[in-house]
Amino acid sequence: MAVGAEVLWSPSEERIERATLTRYAGWLSDTRGLRFDGYHDLWQWSVDGIEAFWESIAEFCEVRFETPARSVLGRSEMPGAEWFPGARLSYPEHIFRGRDPEAVALRHASEVRELGEWTWGRLREETAAIASGLR
Repeated sequence: MAVGAEVLWSPSEERIERATLTRYAGWLSDTRGLRFDGYHDLWQWSVDGIEAFWESIAEFCEVRFETPARSVLGRSEMPGAEWFPGARLSYPEHIFRGRDPEAVALRHASEVRELGEWTWGRLREETAAIASGLR
């Protein structure tokens, strides 16, 4: 932080405990034996070990590849880095995984219609219909 910079917001301890980043750091400790003294140390590891970091992110987020990647990083030059070359995955599978088909997925409004809602089930059906039409 810059000298004299005012901190505008800091998360509560409860919020930190519930944060996905906190779960990720715990997961790294449990699965890889990696322990960090704070955010900066985790960030530094992500920069120094970029392939290990992104491989761990894919595993932590439970990315399911239909076709596995040949490697984590094909080309590292920016712009143009190539991540998980050769990998294939289904975006809809990841979007809809674990969703309650009866729960509201989105709400939509229009100047000419009432407020509407689509459930996750309907969104899945509409997505499948569009995908089928594109094949």
